[in-house]
Amino acid sequence: MKKTIILFFFLVFSQLLIAQSLHLKSNFPNKIAKDKQYIIGVEIIKSDISAFAQYKQELPAGFTASCIESANANFSIENQIVSFTWNTLPADTIIHISYKIVANKFVNNFNMQGTFNYIVNNHRGVLKSELKQYEINKEKLAANATFKNNNTTVKDKKTTSEENIYNFFNSEE
Repeated sequence: MKKTIILFFFLVFSQLLIAQSLHLKSNFPNKIAKDKQYIIGVEIIKSDISAFAQYKQELPAGFTASCIESANANFSIENQIVSFTWNTLPADTIIHISYKIVANKFVNNFNMQGTFNYIVNNHRGVLKSELKQYEINKEKLAANATFKNNNTTVKDKKTTSEENIYNFFNSEE
């Protein structure tokens, strides 16, 4: 019984140490424009984890993604979810993966956040990256609509919200 209690505390303590040394960082862009390409880089500091693991990120409808760097993971995208899956993680303590996204249509408000799922000592762990929120203020866009017409900029306050959102995602800023 005493050995079981000691083993239990050892497993709990070791998981706490591993969880403290894990880190997930994603570099999501500050602004996303329609039809432009963006590279999302992800850094995973994995500590001593070596078994099954998976990085996932859900994309808004109308976005596409393609793999750039996989760190020997199987890359897939299904139902707007980007996924990097390892049956066994690389030996390196720090793993870098990257993928390209394109917004093929504009969307109103959306979030981007990566999730790293892993198994250590037969227990499942989850680590999430910082949440990046993208919001469109339709009232501000309606008041300050900027349109491009033959290389000249025209201010127009009589436009629809849909036109303003379209121009927000297509601006060169």
